This record gives sequence, structure tokens and C-alpha cells, in this order.
Amino acid sequence: MFPCRAEYFVAAPAVVEEKARYGLAWFERKWTALQLDSAFQQQVGDVSSEDIVNAIDLSELNVEQLVQLIASAKRALYPEARIVGGELECSVCHQRGFPALVEEGMTVTHNLQSISAECVKAKGWDGSSSDVSEEGETLVLECPHCFQWHRMPAAIELEWL
Repeated sequence: MFPCRAEYFVAAPAVVEEKARYGLAWFERKWTALQLDSAFQQQVGDVSSEDIVNAIDLSELNVEQLVQLIASAKRALYPEARIVGGELECSVCHQRGFPALVEEGMTVTHNLQSISAECVKAKGWDGSSSDVSEEGETLVLECPHCFQWHRMPAAIELEWL
């Protein structure tokens, strides 16, 4: 058995009776920010953020628009990682720590060896580079304190050991 984690993006009713993962206020802030993303706003035209949140009909989106919407959601939900002194500085809890390297879409946590603002060095989940699937959607850094996922900056080089 190996460590794993799965997250799913789903369409849900505008009014949710149960608590969201980090509370409804957090969810509403993230959702509103997502809806105001320029790619989506170009599609719906000049409307208020309240109208956008209340007027999403996924059946009206074509495949490309749906992919854009999901990518925008991931940008909103997974802020870009900030690496300071070999540690991740979390954008949610603002604590620093050595993150986990998670392959999203494959629910695999890789063996992160070292991290800097320039380079991430890691081994595959089984301790070797030969079993790095690279079939997941993307690699993210997970905060060790609050488990928030962060996108790796494009400038960071990834080195499999």
C-alpha cells in the first residue's frame, strides 16, 4: 500500500446544505474568483459576479470551454507554490514546511528529496525513477500542515533521481 489522495471536481447545486471542505465562505470566495476569470468572463459577457455564480449551465459549454473552466478552477484552487529556504510557504495557512510531491490524477505521492526555487529532486513513489508514471494530469506540492495543493512554478526544473 502507498500513500494516496484523490480530489474530484464536480458540478453542484448553488445552495449546498452541508459544509464545504474549508467552510462555505472559503468555497464561495474561490468559486466567485473562478467565475470572474477572464476566459470565462469573455464567454458570458458583461454581467455581475452574482449573476455569473447563479447562471452556470455546464450543458451549454463545449468541450474546449469545459476544459478551460476546469483549468481556471485548478488555478483558483491550487495557487502557485512559493519556495523559501528549501520549504513550501503555504498560501492558506502561511506556515513553512517540507511538502509532499503529489501526482494529481494518479493519486500517487512521490518521494520528494529536495526542493529549491530552481529545482525539485524526487524519486518515484516506490523509490526509483523507473516507476514514475507521469500519466497523471500534473504534479503539485502539498502543504504538510493544512494539505493545500500548490502548482509548481513553470521556472522550476524537475529532476527524477
